[in-house]
Amino acid sequence: DGTGQRQRVLSEPNQSDNWCSVKYQNWSPNIMTLTNRCCVNYIDTR
Repeated sequence: DGTGQRQRVLSEPNQSDNWCSVKYQNWSPNIMTLTNRCCVNYIDTR
């Protein structure tokens, strides 16, 4: 049923998520974007 595999994946601490990134924008150094699997968030760091 996949339950054992799901538990193994959730218990492994060093998994990287290629869908998540944090970047500063060239067009405005005060704006940072946080992108993950569902959203793009713009954060003003001023």
